[in-house]
Order: sequence, then C-alpha cells, then structure tokens
Amino acid sequence: MLREKEKIEKTIKFVTEKFLNQLSLPSIFIYVFPWLGKKYDSAFGGVNGFAPYANTIYLFISTKKFSPQSLIETIAHEFNHAVLFHYRNSSEEMTLLEALIFEGLAENFREDVVGGKTASWSKALNMNQCQKALFGLKGSLHSKGYNLYHDVFFGSKKYKKWTGYSIGYNLIKSFIKEHPEKSWKEIIKIKPEVIFEMSNFPKKRGCNK
Repeated sequence: MLREKEKIEKTIKFVTEKFLNQLSLPSIFIYVFPWLGKKYDSAFGGVNGFAPYANTIYLFISTKKFSPQSLIETIAHEFNHAVLFHYRNSSEEMTLLEALIFEGLAENFREDVVGGKTASWSKALNMNQCQKALFGLKGSLHSKGYNLYHDVFFGSKKYKKWTGYSIGYNLIKSFIKEHPEKSWKEIIKIKPEVIFEMSNFPKKRGCNK
C-alpha cells in the first residue's frame, strides 16, 4: 500500500508541473480519497475525479485497480476544470451550453497534453448523432435546469448516456482544428458562447462537413 501511495504522489507532482506550463494557476490543491465506485471501474480505470472550484481537485483512486495512465488522464481533465473556474464563478449554475463547452475543453486538453485513447464518453455518439442531438437542443442551450443537464449527460429515455460529453468533445475538437493558432491559455479565457459561434461544428440539420 505504501508503495502505491508513493507512486500516486510522484505521478501527481510530475504531471501537475507539466500542466502548469500549459495553463497557469497561482496554486493547486489535490485531495486523494479511497475509491468507492466499483461500478465505474471499467469506464474510468480505477480513478475518478471532481473539481468543485478553482485551484482544487478531488481524486478517488482504487489503489488495487488504477493505472498510472488513467490517473494522469483524470488529473489533466480535472486540472482544466480547476483553471476554468478562475474565469467564471464556480457557485453559479451553468447553462447547458456552458456545460457542453466545460466538458469538451477538459477532455480535449487531456488528449493534447497527455495523449491516450478517445474516452468512451467522448465517442458515445458519432458526429452525425452529435449534430442531430445538438439541433434538437438548440432551444434549450441557455437552460440551467438540472434535470435536462442530467438527462443529456448521463442518459434518459430520450438521450443516450454521455450525449453531452460527446457533443462537447466534438464541438471543441472542431474549434481547435479551426483555430490552431490559439494556445490553451487563450482558449480557456474565451466565453463559451463565443467558442460555440467560432466553432465550425455543424449546428444545423443537413449541414454535415
């Protein structure tokens, strides 16, 4: 157990320093807790995370099942969230559009800085399915209703599980492709509505690219 704890600590310190070269933070506090979500092992590789507000990350780790890669990828994703909270009030409820951008930024940042395969939640829908789902949500993008958020991101009779994550991922992916000159330090400061408009992600039915 001690050996695993040392491995986790070294990994956290190493990758956090790497991420600080991409996105600046005055300080970062990372809290590590025992893993309690066995049902998520297959999807998250024994590691889950949560960034409740700026400068802070909570990590939940199964010392018996986690892999260094899954730990690194989770930290990268949550690190992006922790930085983004410097540019918006973490206590404010997000609109659905902000949530899509929020998750899309984090997962594209993770891929860019540490690599790895496309996450299962990012490819739950293909591009055409994402476009169709986004078109159907166009009248609700400024909604702050939790029920809609929960349905779009975690699934319901109407929405496939992880729909929101897939839309956000592909939307930001298209934005980065369209604007390769922008660094992460620039991107993180752009308002979600502006990113949405600047992205070439298909926003209308029948306009596949």
